[in-house]
Amino acid sequence: AKGAQGYTVYVMKIGDYMALLDLRTALETLATRLACSRIRMSEIRKIEKNLLDTKKLLDAGMTTAWDDDFEITDSRRAEGILHEIGLKDQEFHLLVMQASHNRYLIDNYEHLRPMIHFFRHTAMDVNACLNLLDRHKMIYAAIIGRDEELAVERMRTHLALTVSRAMRY
Repeated sequence: AKGAQGYTVYVMKIGDYMALLDLRTALETLATRLACSRIRMSEIRKIEKNLLDTKKLLDAGMTTAWDDDFEITDSRRAEGILHEIGLKDQEFHLLVMQASHNRYLIDNYEHLRPMIHFFRHTAMDVNACLNLLDRHKMIYAAIIGRDEELAVERMRTHLALTVSRAMRY
């Protein structure tokens, strides 16, 4: 629905989210499989930079926004850092998608991105972020190891974990 200011407002029920996730999982696991054989060196470097940037944000959070028990100590800083990590998460998934070198797959994913982003925002918390980096590293390792089955399995598991978080909202 279009709001008065031209914003798009999503009113989604959990059933909508599950349907979106089914499609997202199909697209992203296919992209992951294709990336195993098609990823270029320049794309590998971009993903490595993304993982490094994500780690830097997590380290900044640990030192300035939350404590060792992941209790938030500075809510404004935490909100900013979690937002930045959300953007890095979005970028990681887009980089994997682009590494598929399938235009139709990428175009379909682009269409879903605003809805995916809406849910990412509601499901982002400190714990989610900590696991996110490890899971992204594992997906990346399987892709550059050219292990299609493992890469697909890791991506599928990673996406399935976003459901349990969205369920809380």
